[in-house]
Amino acid sequence: MKKKNICFALIAFISIFICHFVVFLAFFPGLCTYDLNTQIEQYTGHAFITNHPLLHTLFVGYFHDLFKDPNPGYALATVIQLLITDSAMTYSVVYLRQNSTRIYPSILAVLFYALFPVNSLLAISHTKDVLFAAFALIFFIDSQRLLKSDFKRYNAPFYVRMALNATLMLLMRNNAIHAMLATIIIICIISFVSHKKKIASKPVNFVAILILSFILAIISNKALILSTGAHNGSIKETMSIPAQIMGRIYNTVASDEEKEIISEYIPNAEEYNYYLSDPMKRDLP
Repeated sequence: MKKKNICFALIAFISIFICHFVVFLAFFPGLCTYDLNTQIEQYTGHAFITNHPLLHTLFVGYFHDLFKDPNPGYALATVIQLLITDSAMTYSVVYLRQNSTRIYPSILAVLFYALFPVNSLLAISHTKDVLFAAFALIFFIDSQRLLKSDFKRYNAPFYVRMALNATLMLLMRNNAIHAMLATIIIICIISFVSHKKKIASKPVNFVAILILSFILAIISNKALILSTGAHNGSIKETMSIPAQIMGRIYNTVASDEEKEIISEYIPNAEEYNYYLSDPMKRDLP
């Protein structure tokens, strides 16, 4: 990385981190929202369930029990999460700077990351989605670097780091593994068709990384299940998307007869909202 890009990266990271840290101080020790209580109960009771990513449950649970008072532990976990998320944001900004002849888009990106309230609030929220999004952003940038350049310019450490980052991304969201599998299949099909049964070198290297991270995530998650004695969660947790689809149909275009049919499977379909699937899947038979 050129010296000017290193300076820009430092300035961008410090700017983003300071803005987010101010919000952290306002909501000290962080925002304990969503499924955190359930995950802490699993950790303290040593009764793990695979409904939530085990790696994230172990992360928040470890810092909860790190001190006698959970607040310092939460604060430390929040700072670590801030460092990860802000580093991911900085990484994307640096990539934008390297691929733009003007600095203005990069500056606007820094301002967006630093000042848009949702970014700072989520960065200090202890939910699995935050770290998943950070690792996903890094993975997306690395994918762009690899696919838009001559793959020979990248060495083994880059591929290893990319695979490990992708593995962490998959371990932070249970349903991410399905998206990765679909991505692998789609890329293979596109490469096969577009290159007349001769897949080019860059897609081959890219797919190899995806497959490696896919395998590492499955092995790592299995190891976590065995080491924690985690039990499989309710099948309802896998029905978020179908339940949301049915809930939306019920509240938008379904006839009275169709509503009766949907109600047999989703008794509380009238409670549908677009941003939360829990009301739809909660009472599934």
